[in-house]
Amino acid sequence: MANYDLIGYGSGKIHKPSSSDHLRIGDTSRIKIGAGEDLEIYHDGSNSFLANETGALNIATLESGIAVNIGHSTSEVTIGDNLTVTGNLTVNGSTTTVNSTTLQVDDKNLELGTVDTPTDTTADGGGITLKGATDHTILWTNSTDSWDFSEHVNAIAGKEFKINNVSVLSATTLGSSVVGSSLTSVGALDSGSITSGFTSIDVGAGAITTTGLGTFGSLAVDDVVINGTTIGHTNDTDLLTLTNGLVTVAGEISVTTLDIGGTNVTATAAELNYLDDDDLTAADLTKLAALDATAAEINLLNASAGSSVTLADGDAIIIGDSGSSNQTKKALMSDVKTYVGTIAAGSVAADDITTGNAEVNVATSFGAIIIDSPTGVGTKVTEPLGSTASLSSGDIVSFQGASAGRLLDPASRSGSSTSEVFGVALELIDGAGTYKIATVWGTKVTVNKPDGDDSINIGKAMYLDTAGKATSSVPTSGTIYRVGYTVAASNDTNDTVEIAWMPQFIAELWSIIYYFN
Repeated sequence: MANYDLIGYGSGKIHKPSSSDHLRIGDTSRIKIGAGEDLEIYHDGSNSFLANETGALNIATLESGIAVNIGHSTSEVTIGDNLTVTGNLTVNGSTTTVNSTTLQVDDKNLELGTVDTPTDTTADGGGITLKGATDHTILWTNSTDSWDFSEHVNAIAGKEFKINNVSVLSATTLGSSVVGSSLTSVGALDSGSITSGFTSIDVGAGAITTTGLGTFGSLAVDDVVINGTTIGHTNDTDLLTLTNGLVTVAGEISVTTLDIGGTNVTATAAELNYLDDDDLTAADLTKLAALDATAAEINLLNASAGSSVTLADGDAIIIGDSGSSNQTKKALMSDVKTYVGTIAAGSVAADDITTGNAEVNVATSFGAIIIDSPTGVGTKVTEPLGSTASLSSGDIVSFQGASAGRLLDPASRSGSSTSEVFGVALELIDGAGTYKIATVWGTKVTVNKPDGDDSINIGKAMYLDTAGKATSSVPTSGTIYRVGYTVAASNDTNDTVEIAWMPQFIAELWSIIYYFN
C-alpha cells in the first residue's frame, strides 16, 4: 500500500506535509468550492475545467497591475461568447482575422500602419482590400503620392467631388474653379462663351457654323483679308473701303453683270464709253446730271428690234401722262387693257364701230355668235298699233301687210299671211305710244311664253303663237314663224325665255275641204 501524507487544516488554511509533495485528485474527481459548491476544478481525462455556476468568474482582479497570461506562445485561445476589453487591445501577430458580418468600432479614427517609426515608405502599399472574384483595393502608392483605386468611384445623386472644399465636378457641371484643361475632345457645347484669353481655334478641315453675329479684329480666308473697314487681298489689303452707304474701290472692277437698284445694266462697255468722248461738253454733262432714269429705263434704248413679243399684264410701254404735265411714265399693259376694254374677259365695249368699206367678219371656233342687246337698245317705233294699242315687254310685234301699213299688237294679230314678224317689244319710252323694239337678227332677247309651255331646254326652236308669244310647240294652223332658238333653259316657274332672235317664215297652213256627192 502506497504511503500518503496527511493534509492538515489550521488557522483557516489547508496544509500539505511538505513542499515536495503534491495534492493528487483523480480524473472526473472535482474540487468544489463554496457553500453551494458553485466553483469546480477538475480534469475529465482529456481537458481541464475551471467552472463557475453562479456569479462572475474573476481572474486577477484583486490587485492592479497583475498580468494575466492565457495560453502558450503557440497555443490558440478561443472565447466561446462575447469578449469585452475595457482597456486597450493590442494584437502583436502578423495577421488579424475577424470572421464577423459587421465590424463596429466606436473610435472615429482608424489608423493603419502604426509601426514604431511610421514613414511613407512603411505606408507604401497599405490600404484596404475587399476580397471578391478579384481584389478590390484602395492602396497608398508612395512613388506617386496617391491613393489608388482599383475600381470606379461613384458619388450618389446630389453629391460632388471637391478639392480644398471647392467643387470641381458634379454629375452635370464642371466646377468654375477648373480653368485649365488638356482636353482633346468634347461633346456638343450649347452654351457659354469664348473670351479674349482663348488664343486660337483650329478646326482642321471642319466647319464653323453660326446663325449669330461674329465679331473679329481681322479675318483672313485663304487670300482674302477683312480688317476693320477694308477688304482686300494679302498683297493689296485695301481694295475695298466700306463706310456708311458708300463702297470705295481702289482699283478696277470686273463683273459679268452690273446690277443697279435690282435691275441689270445691259449696255456694253463700248456703249458706256461714249460718255468718255472728247466731244462731250460740260453742257452735255449738265443734261446728264438732270437725267432721272433708272437702269431699266435706260436699257429700253437698247431693246432689240424686229422681234415679236407676247404681251402680258406686267409688260409696259412709255407714254407721256397729260395729267402730270406730260411726264414720262411707264404704262402697264393691264392699264391699257382697262382703257380699251376688258380684253381678258373676251369682250370689247364700244358705242360705234366703223369699218369703212371693209367687210366685217365675226366668227367663232365653237358655239353660236349672239349679239346681246341690253334694255334700252332697239328701234324706236311710233307707228299706230292695232285697235287695243297695248304692248308688254317681251311681246312679239307683227307688221300688217301693205294694205294697212302699221304695226300690230299681239291681240290684233289675225294669224294670216298678211301679218309678218317685226321684232320684240323692249319698253315703252313715253306715254305717247313710242316703243323700243329689238329688230336686229341674232340679238339675244327675252320673250314671253304661253302658259303650259313648261320645261324648255337650251337650243330649242321657238315659234310665234297667235297671242304674240314664243312657244316650243309647232303651230298646226295659220302662218308658221320660227322666231329663234333658246339660249337659256326655262321651267314652269318662268313666264319668259331667252332666245337668239332669228325670225323666219316657215309655212302657211291651209285647210282642205273635200265635197262628196
